[in-house]
Amino acid sequence: MSVVKISVRDLVKYAYRHGGLLTGTVFSETDDTPNSIHSQVIGSLMKKKPELLHFPEYSLKYTHSSPPISLEIRGRADLITETENGLLIVTEIKTIIDDQGRLPSEADILHTAQAKIYAFMYCLEKSEVVFDKILINVRYILAPSYSTREFTESVSLAELEMFFSNTVSQLYDFTRSLHDYHLLRDTTIKAMKFPYDDLRQGQKDLMNTVLEVVRNKEPLYAQAPTGIGKTISVLYPSVKAIPTGIFDYIFYLTAKTSTQAVACDALDDMRKAGAMIKSIRITAKEKLCLCKDIYCDMEKCEYAVNYYSQSRNALKELFIHDSIDASVLLEIANKYRVCPFEIGLDISMFCDVIVCDYNYVFDPRIKLARFFNEDSFRNVFLIDEAHNLPSRSNEMYSASLSSSLLNKMSLHEHLFTDGLRKIIKALSDYFLRVSEFIKADLLTFDKKIDKSNIVKVDNICASRKKPQELIDLCGKFVSEARPVLDRIDRHEVKKPLLDLFFEIRFFDKAGSEFYNDDYITLISTENDNVLIRLKCLNSSDKLAEYYNGRNTTVYFSATMSPQEYFIPLLSGRKSNFNIKRKVLPSPFPPENLWIGIASGISTKYDRRPFTLDAIASMIFASVSYRKGNYLVYCPSFDYQRMIMTAFKEYTEKEASTEGKRFKIVGQKRGMSESERNGFLDLFFAERSNTLIGFAVLGGVFGEGIDLTGESLSGVILVGVGLPGKSFEQDILMDYFDKNFGNGFDHAYKYPGFNKILQAAGRVIRTETDKGFILLIDERYGREDYMALFPEEWDPVIIGTADDITSGLSEFFGE
Repeated sequence: MSVVKISVRDLVKYAYRHGGLLTGTVFSETDDTPNSIHSQVIGSLMKKKPELLHFPEYSLKYTHSSPPISLEIRGRADLITETENGLLIVTEIKTIIDDQGRLPSEADILHTAQAKIYAFMYCLEKSEVVFDKILINVRYILAPSYSTREFTESVSLAELEMFFSNTVSQLYDFTRSLHDYHLLRDTTIKAMKFPYDDLRQGQKDLMNTVLEVVRNKEPLYAQAPTGIGKTISVLYPSVKAIPTGIFDYIFYLTAKTSTQAVACDALDDMRKAGAMIKSIRITAKEKLCLCKDIYCDMEKCEYAVNYYSQSRNALKELFIHDSIDASVLLEIANKYRVCPFEIGLDISMFCDVIVCDYNYVFDPRIKLARFFNEDSFRNVFLIDEAHNLPSRSNEMYSASLSSSLLNKMSLHEHLFTDGLRKIIKALSDYFLRVSEFIKADLLTFDKKIDKSNIVKVDNICASRKKPQELIDLCGKFVSEARPVLDRIDRHEVKKPLLDLFFEIRFFDKAGSEFYNDDYITLISTENDNVLIRLKCLNSSDKLAEYYNGRNTTVYFSATMSPQEYFIPLLSGRKSNFNIKRKVLPSPFPPENLWIGIASGISTKYDRRPFTLDAIASMIFASVSYRKGNYLVYCPSFDYQRMIMTAFKEYTEKEASTEGKRFKIVGQKRGMSESERNGFLDLFFAERSNTLIGFAVLGGVFGEGIDLTGESLSGVILVGVGLPGKSFEQDILMDYFDKNFGNGFDHAYKYPGFNKILQAAGRVIRTETDKGFILLIDERYGREDYMALFPEEWDPVIIGTADDITSGLSEFFGE
C-alpha cells in the first residue's frame, strides 16, 4: 500500500482554501512573530485553570487507509485540555495582523478545520477515553497589541469523524495519481543501474558511505577531490534509498546556481538509466515574477487573486512532468493564471528531489516553512560545496540598518500617520546620536549599552551588547508601518518603503530572537552614512537545529580542510551525535600535476612594493615555457592591479627581446553575468598567443568554474589568501580564540587557505588534464602550511625563475 504523508495544515489548505492568495478574511496570519507570543498565550491559558490536564504543543499522527493508499497525517496542536468530567478542548492559536487593527468577526474555516482534525486524531489516540463533550476553540491574537478574540464550537465525535472523512476524500483523487506514480517510481529505481559506464576511483566508496548514513540517519562529512564525481556519488545512493520510505524528501543544496545545473543533469542521467524521479529546481521569486511592475501585490496581481481557484488544475498538469524548472513553471503559470513561484512551492510537496540554494532551507527569511514548521517530514540534505555554508549562514542570521535607507523615508512623509512620523523621527535621532558618538566622546549611543561595553577604533565601534533601544523602536515601526503600506497603491512609492519595512522587521527579529553570545553589534560610518549591524559570528548551533536528530545531512566538498575547523562550524557545539568522516584521495594520476613553491618571496602587506618585480619574473617564467591559458590569483583587487601593472612592464621588456606575445585580461569589480561569461569564454577560444587572466582569490572565478583540457594549463597563486587585516576580522579572531582556541587560524589562516585550495582545484578537472600550480609566498615553505596541503600534493621548492623553467621542462617532457 502506498503511503502519502501530509501535514494537517496542508491537508486543510488543499481541501478548503479558495479564491486568491489573500482570500479568507481581511486578516493575515503572520509567520514572523516570535514563537514566544504563542508560548505566552499557551502558558497564560494553562495558568488560568491549573487544575485541568493540559497538553501544550501536542504532536499527533494518524494513518487513514483507503486502499491502495494510506494517508499519513501529522501535526501539532497548540493546546489540548482534558477535564475530569469528560470535556475535551482543542485550542488553535493564530497570531494575526490587520491593516485597521481589527479582530475577525468569525473563525476562518482553515483554522477551524485544523482544530477539528486535531480533535479527531486525539480522540482516536485516546480511544479508551469517552469524551462527553468536545469543544473546538480558535483563538486570535492581534499583533502587537495582544488583543484577543476566541470562537468556540461544540461538536460530537460522530461529527468530527464525518468532517475528517469529507476532508480527506477531497485529497484522494490526487493521491491516487500519486500512488500510481510511487509504485512505478519505486520499481524503476530498484531496477536502475549506475548511469555511467565506469566508476571513478573513490566513487563506490563514497556511494556506499552515503547509503549507510542515509539508512542509519547519521551525518556525513565527505571531503572528495575535484573531478571524482561528487554530485552523482551523493545523489545516486540517496535516490536508490527512496523506495525504503525511510525519508520523505531529498534536498540538494547549493551555494551557486551553476552547481544546481550539475545536479539536475545527474538526475536526468538517472532518468535515462530507467528511473522515474520527480524533481524541481527552485528559482528565486524575483526571476519568476510575471507582474514585476506591482511588486508582488497579491490584491492586484492577476496571478494571485484567483490562485486557489486554479491551482488544483495547474498542479495536476505539473504532476505530469518529471523534471520541473523555471520554464515549465512559467508555461503552466501563464496557462492557468497562477503565481509561478507559489505553484512551484505547492508542487514541490509531491516531488522526490528539491534542488535549491542554501537559503530555502536555512535562511529564516525565505526558508520553505512548509517542510520544516511541522514535525511531519524527515529529509536528506545533500549540501554541495559545504565549505561555503558557515559564512553564508552567518550572513543569513545577520541584520543591518543604515541611515541612508532611513533617509529615503522622508521623501514620502506626507503619506505617514502621526504615529509613524514620530517613530521615524526617533529612529533618525538614534542614528544621529550614533554618528555623534563615533565623532565625539559621548557617554553612549544606546540607553541599554554602557560605554564600558563599547570598543571604538577610528570610525568603527563594536559591542557585545545588543542595541535594545534601537530594537524596541524597530518593533514599534513594524506595527505602525503595516497599515500605512497597505493603503499605498503606487508601486514606485510602495517598493522602497517595503524594502525598508522588511529590513527593519528582520533587524527586530534578529535582535529579539537570535541575538546571543555568538553575535556582536558593529557600527561604522562612511560619507555620513551610519551602518548598524547585528553580526552573527557563528551560526552553527542554528544550523544544527535543522538537522540534529531529524534529517540526514551529507556535507561534501573538495576543500573542507582542516576538519577541526569546519566540523564545529557545520554541526554546532551542542550536537549530540558523532559525524561520520570520509576523506577520499585524488583519483587522478599524480604525474599530471606539478607544484612549485616560490618560498623566497614575501607578499605581506608592507613588503608588496618591494617584491613586485620578483613576482612578475616568476609569473613570466611560468607562462612563457609553452603557449597556453593561465590564471593568476591575487588576494585583492588592489594587489591584482599592482601585479598586473608590474607584469605588463616586465613583459614589455622581456617579451620584446624573445618575440613572445601575451593577451592579458583582469577580473573587474562588480562584473555583470555577461562580463563574467565573456571572461571565461576567452579560455575556450582559438588563439595563437598565450592568455593570462588575473583574478581575485575567493571571487567569482575562484571556484565553481570548469576549465578542462587545454583551456587551462596552470594556476599561479600569489599570497596565502588571508582575509584583509581589519577590526572585524580581529573581533572574529577574539571570538574564536575564546570559544575554540587558535583564534588567528580560525579567523585568518584556515579561511584563507580554503580559498587557495579552491583556486588550485581549477587545474586538474579530469583524468586527462595536465597542468601546474605555482605558490608564491614565503609562508608556503613553513611546516604549519605544508601540513594543510592535500596528500596528493608533492611540491618542490623554487628559488629562481630558471628553476621554474627547468621544472616545467621536465614535467611537460619538452
